Amino acid sequence: MKNTAVKTIRGANTSHIRHELENMDLKDFKTFFIQVGGNDASNKRDPELVECEFVNMIDIIRKTTRNARIILAECPPRRDANVKIVNHIIGKVAESYDVECLQTVQSFIRQNGHLNSEQIWRDGIHLTDRGTATLLRLYDTLVKVTKEKSDTTSLNQNNSHVGVCFFLWRRGTQLSILPP
Repeated sequence: MKNTAVKTIRGANTSHIRHELENMDLKDFKTFFIQVGGNDASNKRDPELVECEFVNMIDIIRKTTRNARIILAECPPRRDANVKIVNHIIGKVAESYDVECLQTVQSFIRQNGHLNSEQIWRDGIHLTDRGTATLLRLYDTLVKVTKEKSDTTSLNQNNSHVGVCFFLWRRGTQLSILPP
């Protein structure tokens, strides 16, 4: 991804992302893409607290960059935690605060209702390279994050375990924060 800087947050949740946003100079960014994994769900964080963190993230962004585009993406499913509650919160906050919501769940579920084992590692938590490619193609429907190279999609291989990330674009430079 051209003009991309990547920062890793291991085991992050919505509180960690909010903290990162609070400590960044956001004034030149125009697009914010916030993707959380299931760490809030797997750690059984209070849903009201998780919702408050999303609202705080939106407030932080809007105070600094009034006309910014904000996209909240659903958590991909995982075997060890029910992410439905977090995804419900994401949809509710997106609608209430007039930001975009990217639905991701169905792209990782087979017709029989089970997780797609080609997209989710055996641990049932992390995305495989194929799962990451699926997620990036979903991102591409809203914001171009991949480039075509010799008829194949070029991906940053460090993104194979997407759990929490947010993307920020500043004057042609994209900053993405992803776990390993």
